[in-house]
Amino acid sequence: MNIDQLRHHWNKLGEEDAYWAVLTEPSKINNKWDVQHFYQTGRNELHQIFQTIGLQDYIHTGHVLDFGCGPGRLTQAFCRQFEQVTGVDISSSMIEKAKAYNQYPDKCTYFTNPKNNLHQFQDESFDLVFSYITLQHIRPVYIWDYLKEFLRLSKKGKFLLFNLPSTPPLYYRILVKIIGFRGLNILRQLYFRKKWIIEMHWINRSILEKQIEAWGGKIVKIQADQSVGESWESYFYLVEKI
Repeated sequence: MNIDQLRHHWNKLGEEDAYWAVLTEPSKINNKWDVQHFYQTGRNELHQIFQTIGLQDYIHTGHVLDFGCGPGRLTQAFCRQFEQVTGVDISSSMIEKAKAYNQYPDKCTYFTNPKNNLHQFQDESFDLVFSYITLQHIRPVYIWDYLKEFLRLSKKGKFLLFNLPSTPPLYYRILVKIIGFRGLNILRQLYFRKKWIIEMHWINRSILEKQIEAWGGKIVKIQADQSVGESWESYFYLVEKI
């Protein structure tokens, strides 16, 4: 999907089944997520990410940007520790839900960003740029755009943390080669019985490492990531802006 199609699909997903679109548990499809439980998963998951990465050893205060925040599941969790938190998402319907649930209006703000850049934010505005289970749903050409923006927005000596698949399972690569992403999207529509699509993409780890370093980022830590399932090779990347 191009950027306009991506925005349209996520707007529709946000209108129809926002919480399931973020956490696609089969039993929760068609608006079966309990709202309080949904946001509790954000607090639990952020705690687990901090423990896994050891992020508290690098940063524990300041201003955070949560890219691809959806309805604010992790954005709200960040508010328990950080002084200022900004959530941004391509979907206006997701941002409407995030604003409606905002429990920390004094420190948390949300913005819609329908473009493949983050020009609404100034250079070196954030102590931590964070993105989780978001970049994988975006075509690589746009992933690169956003990653470059993450580095622009990070203060020198501060960090960005994101996860991204490096290699899909063999069956997925075969399907992409035979029927392409358009064919995969049709299969997704049939399987989930939904018109609006959530794509899966990846960037090879070695290619990603080289490009980040070329842009002025220092990779501090790489950690295996199981959020996309054990059959996918995926990683967390902790990057310092130098």
